[in-house]
Amino acid sequence: MAGVFVVDTSVFIVGKQPEGEVVTVQEVVDEVKDKVSRYNLGRGYSVSDVLDEDITHVKDVCIETGDYGRVSKTDLKLLALAYRLKLENKSPVVVSDDYSIQNVLEKLNIPYQGVQQEEIEKEVVWGFRCVGCKREFSSKELEDCPVCGSGLEERILKRKDIVDD
Repeated sequence: MAGVFVVDTSVFIVGKQPEGEVVTVQEVVDEVKDKVSRYNLGRGYSVSDVLDEDITHVKDVCIETGDYGRVSKTDLKLLALAYRLKLENKSPVVVSDDYSIQNVLEKLNIPYQGVQQEEIEKEVVWGFRCVGCKREFSSKELEDCPVCGSGLEERILKRKDIVDD
């Protein structure tokens, strides 16, 4: 199999389905509600299941990038599907406008393209910074700074330019 397009809900909502083999997860299909988007589902796609071990792996990557709180369960399954296809030596390209999905895909070294929006230009790592002492933390489990007790705000801790191959 040459390339496989792993598509997010936005593909069906916008109606810009790529030419070629299109695959998604059942949760994406379930998110498609309106009449026009449901019509776009009829343009051909297949639904694949994902493995728990692949979900666990992409969840760990989401935690590493700080995107875990930004992706839905559906997003995790979509990422897991793309990851499995890559492990099977297929060439997945994920089609999504979701920047958190794209950020995780960048870390997984899986190609992606936007539906209506431009792709991300920088890979980021999200975290938290104390509004008082300005210390940075990667853990979302903290509510207040363990050093000074001030509140934490979510922010980008690291940015890295994406280099096209």
